[in-house]
Amino acid sequence: MTPEEVERRMEFIIEHQAQFAVRLDRLLEANQRLSDSHALLWQAETNLNGALGRLTEVVQDLAQAQRRTDEQLRTTIEQLRATDQQLRRTDEQLKETDDRLNALITVVDRHVAGHNPGSPEH
Repeated sequence: MTPEEVERRMEFIIEHQAQFAVRLDRLLEANQRLSDSHALLWQAETNLNGALGRLTEVVQDLAQAQRRTDEQLRTTIEQLRATDQQLRRTDEQLKETDDRLNALITVVDRHVAGHNPGSPEH
């Protein structure tokens, strides 16, 4: 090999070595950006997991509160039904009492009218 060929090969190798170094620097920069992005994603995932845990607790608390509300509503409905039945019985008893009272008033009116000779019913 001639000295010129050796020189060209050395320049070729040096040029490729320089290109390799530039590419390696670019890859190292890209790798650093990926590492930085990975760290940010890791932190975001950690924050998201924490928020998800808190959200799960809130949903569980809400579900428990809803179960309590449902139970209280069932109890209230049962009490209203019982009260409604009691009111119906009371209404029936009041009607019976009114009927008896009206019958008593009629008997008293007849009795009073029978002892009162000047009454129009005589």
